[in-house]
Amino acid sequence: MESPLRRLTQTGNELCSFLSGPRSCSSAADKAQSSARICLPRAQTSCSAPLSSLLVLLLVLLLDLPLQSRRTPPRIAPPLCWTRLFLTEVTMKIAAFNVKNLGQKKVSDEEVVGHLIKIMSRYSIVVIQEVMDKSGEAMNLLLEKLNSTRKNKKSPYEMISSEALGRDTYKEKYVCFYRKDEVELKGNMQYADNQPGDEDAFAREPFILRFSCPSTAVKDLVLVLVHTMPEDAEKELDELYDVVTTVSSEWETNNIMILGDFNADGRYLSKKKKEKIRIHRPPFYWLIDDDVDTTTSTCNDNTYDRIVVYGQTMLDSVKPGSAKAFNFQEEFRLDEEEALSISDHYPVEVELLPPSMKRQTQPPKTGASKKKAVRRRGEAVKAPAKRRR
Repeated sequence: MESPLRRLTQTGNELCSFLSGPRSCSSAADKAQSSARICLPRAQTSCSAPLSSLLVLLLVLLLDLPLQSRRTPPRIAPPLCWTRLFLTEVTMKIAAFNVKNLGQKKVSDEEVVGHLIKIMSRYSIVVIQEVMDKSGEAMNLLLEKLNSTRKNKKSPYEMISSEALGRDTYKEKYVCFYRKDEVELKGNMQYADNQPGDEDAFAREPFILRFSCPSTAVKDLVLVLVHTMPEDAEKELDELYDVVTTVSSEWETNNIMILGDFNADGRYLSKKKKEKIRIHRPPFYWLIDDDVDTTTSTCNDNTYDRIVVYGQTMLDSVKPGSAKAFNFQEEFRLDEEEALSISDHYPVEVELLPPSMKRQTQPPKTGASKKKAVRRRGEAVKAPAKRRR
């Protein structure tokens, strides 16, 4: 059988001969016989070899014949082990965010809620403080808008809210949004705050959540949500020692993280007073340093918002250097007025390591200087923490 390439070469040569033929029809009879034929101009020279080759190539492209020389090798998929390795090394990001007066007004503002959704979508778990939503309608609407984005449709959030908390007519809620394909809510507790002789220690009692986190080194995680009363910050932060003791005993776990707006800076809590509170020494470790600005206002650079982990196991499960404030003003290129329309706080965030990357490290400093940190550790060894009155 004649090969396609040889046949195309012959066709190309015939075409060259045709192009080199007579320029015009010579007689009337010829014209009559050639009425349907177009007379072509006479070529100046005979068809050269390069031209023949070009014509062959042109015909190959037009006919799309499966020549062996034009076949491309099949794509090879990356080994499955690479994909599995990538998926198992992903950290889980958690955040606490005081969204000033979060209610129907902000959720109905398309520009503000658009920025809120971008911020919240960064996290597997995000706990919100200062929610002003008595009926719950605003948070349901926020959840609906949050899950309407392309990314979150594939990995949707669920929500759990505390009761409205406060000593007078001013009340707030804690609300937690979490990706249900990454974590599972196993339990929740509203701290009773009824210790004999020390009742009502908190204006807004901590809201406590327990999650199953199979993709992290701890797997079982308890979050203690906090928003202290500014004027009582020292007392309420010290009382968190009793909260952790209660949770650890009732739920039989030490994988505890305290996070939220501590009001732990400036005129609300001096460094001297901070040294005295029981959760400011091991086995409690403060992950947000005192030099981190967690406020959007240019009037101050205080570190009000904090993340504290309890115990060495919890500390070893934290990705080094991941605890920080997320400056959404800089990220979204907002001016101060635009940033303040979202909140007067930045969210504080941290990442938990997957099981294969759990580390073994020394505890970080928990104060302003290395000398002070060493002295606190010494004090913790010499004498157990005593409850303040």
